[in-house]
Amino acid sequence: MASKTGSGRLDQGINKISEKYPSFAELLGTVKQVVLKDADANIDYKAGVEMTIELTKPLDWTGSAAIPDIPPIEPQDELLRLVNSEPFRTATEKDQRPSDITSLMFLGSQEEIENAFKTAGWSPAAQLNDQSKLETFRAMAEMRGYQEAPVSVLLLDGRPPGMAFEKLNDTFAARHHLRIGQRTGRFNGLGEFRGKAIWVCSATHDTGISFSEQNRTFIHKIDPNIDLERAKVVNDLLLTGLVRGLSLVERSSLPQNMTNATGDALKTDGSMAVVSF
Repeated sequence: MASKTGSGRLDQGINKISEKYPSFAELLGTVKQVVLKDADANIDYKAGVEMTIELTKPLDWTGSAAIPDIPPIEPQDELLRLVNSEPFRTATEKDQRPSDITSLMFLGSQEEIENAFKTAGWSPAAQLNDQSKLETFRAMAEMRGYQEAPVSVLLLDGRPPGMAFEKLNDTFAARHHLRIGQRTGRFNGLGEFRGKAIWVCSATHDTGISFSEQNRTFIHKIDPNIDLERAKVVNDLLLTGLVRGLSLVERSSLPQNMTNATGDALKTDGSMAVVSF
């Protein structure tokens, strides 16, 4: 309901103030119009929005699903060596606390990766600055989405990500998002996989917002089962038709019972999905 948004509640407060101080209420109303949009109760979804469908009765399905024929990335022993030599944790920029787990690797150019995520309906995240912080506040107050919302900086081997993408519907509180960092060297693969640039990615699904007493700010809460987000990213990329190779590589050295920098549990089988473009 429009009255339940931050913008709507501000309108209610200004109306109460106007009963005793009409001039002051008019001033507050003018300031509010500059900072926030009027509350809008409509829910508008763009084409391609994700929905979860629940059947109310059995479905007699006679069709078939088209499964793309994607070959594994070769040679597998070289891919196994590469994956297990890469870092499995990111760290916070301020105090280097261990945070998200890397769960994906991409082989290809920056242009190929950017094009694939654009085709899959993901948006590049805006730089974290005063303008994007203001727009984030507006999105939270108006209870709406912000497709290019900034993400916090997490370091991989001390370096910030080279790319960051996200996907959300009509709320900033819940979103799929990931950070991608380029690694040194090239993949020593066979055929079309040889010489590809190497990128390592951490991906999580924000499911809500809470206030952190430790950090004295609002933080996102994530789905602890990060393997579901790994699968989400792979499936989105497969639907673009741009994937040329796909492998799931085991990592045996990951510790158990990990948490991210804000204390959320992280559950994973430890494997890394490798996608080649």
